[in-house]
Amino acid sequence: MAKIPLPLPEGMSGTAGSAGFCVFAGCHLEPFSDGAPMRLKQLEAALRSMPPRCRLVLAGDLNMRNAEEPSVEGLGLSDASKWAGSKALFTWNSSINKYHGPEQRSYTARYDRVYLRGWSCQQLQLVANEPVTPGHLDYLSDHFGLLATLQLLP
Repeated sequence: MAKIPLPLPEGMSGTAGSAGFCVFAGCHLEPFSDGAPMRLKQLEAALRSMPPRCRLVLAGDLNMRNAEEPSVEGLGLSDASKWAGSKALFTWNSSINKYHGPEQRSYTARYDRVYLRGWSCQQLQLVANEPVTPGHLDYLSDHFGLLATLQLLP
């Protein structure tokens, strides 16, 4: 684990980790709708591996369904999209992204998430949601990306 001091916003003293640690974690959790119980266990295990009450940004292909949100919030994490007031940002959109081929079933989902502790999110936007080459159907990934603008909470 690398320790990198982050300056605090104006009016706050010290560094972001001066009261503990600031952790940035990426993960890829259990897929499919029946994987919800395992995803919760995986998140709990990840949180146990981190310093208690650390400031945390946990992001990635969490394969979450909306019904799982209360369980994740029960772990003390907040969804960046709720902070930012974002409409549903579908990081999976197989109706336009044919990464897996034209025969794939078309649907949208918000599988990728950014969860926070000790941060607020001012803006959350979809990125890499255009074909690599205009006029072609080649995307960087089967998932679109998320770009979050964050601010430390006091």
